[in-house]
Amino acid sequence: MSTRQETLLLANSLPLWIFCILVVGLVFAQTAIFLWLSKRYAASAGVSKTDVRRSVKAGLISTLGPALSIFVVGLGLITQIGAPLTLSRLSVIGNATYEASSADKKAKAGLILGLSASLASFGFFAVDYARRDLPNLTAVLVGFLGMIALDYLAKHKKAAWLKEWALAFAILLALAAVMIFFGGELR
Repeated sequence: MSTRQETLLLANSLPLWIFCILVVGLVFAQTAIFLWLSKRYAASAGVSKTDVRRSVKAGLISTLGPALSIFVVGLGLITQIGAPLTLSRLSVIGNATYEASSADKKAKAGLILGLSASLASFGFFAVDYARRDLPNLTAVLVGFLGMIALDYLAKHKKAAWLKEWALAFAILLALAAVMIFFGGELR
């Protein structure tokens, strides 16, 4: 058995599944507690039950686009680090750049630092991935160009939903390009 196979065997083991399910369960428990608290104290804050329902519905709908992106990325991560760690990582770790910009629009230095770190990290991994062979280079370039085109369309058509779904669409475009041109030979 190769080292990679042994690693994946350990990464998909029952103890790791149990630990990661507990971590993900904590995320769901926190969500339930926050929802319960919001319903409990809504009236004292002057928020109607209808507004609470609308807010919950809007929150659910606005998470679908990013969730699709995370799902597609998760499929790739499962082959690298195993299903339990992927489940745990994608359930707990948020998008630091988004969270930093959402926390305070005036914190320009934090936003610039977060964006710079994200771009450097993505760039490093993209270059390493792209230089392996032609199918991987194609996936990176199509994903990159697709993201630029989708961002351009979202801004010029004033389609906020497209900006939220852009990552998922760019990933799917890259996968489709590799499937069409190379028969799906990503490594």
